[in-house]
Amino acid sequence: MVVGSPTVQCPRPGREQWCRETRRFAAGPGVRALPKSLCHAWGAGPAAILPAEILGLRPTKDGWAEFTVEPRLGSLSWVTAAVPTPSGRIEIDVRDGQLTLSVPAGSRLRWRGQTHVGPTTIRRAVPRPAP
Repeated sequence: MVVGSPTVQCPRPGREQWCRETRRFAAGPGVRALPKSLCHAWGAGPAAILPAEILGLRPTKDGWAEFTVEPRLGSLSWVTAAVPTPSGRIEIDVRDGQLTLSVPAGSRLRWRGQTHVGPTTIRRAVPRPAP
């Protein structure tokens, strides 16, 4: 279906509301309609909450110029995440008791009493949760 066309048809019964909204918010010819909106802020909540709560990845200075990490995997066997920052992506992977973390240039990681200045990649053992 192409949004913006005066001939938008509702493909199945029960989709009338969706079709009305599609016609109402049409951006113009050539824009493809999606069955859901990806623009709502509430839909992005887990993208910020999961790295913060499970990996303990938190900024301590504006713009992620400095940040900390404190993984708490609980019963998860592994976790991986990438957090975009003004300095570049912070990439973190925790599995099999090993943490691998990329610190972008222009950022500093403060972890376990040490400061790691980017660009660098940290590989360290992390305690596994008790079964």
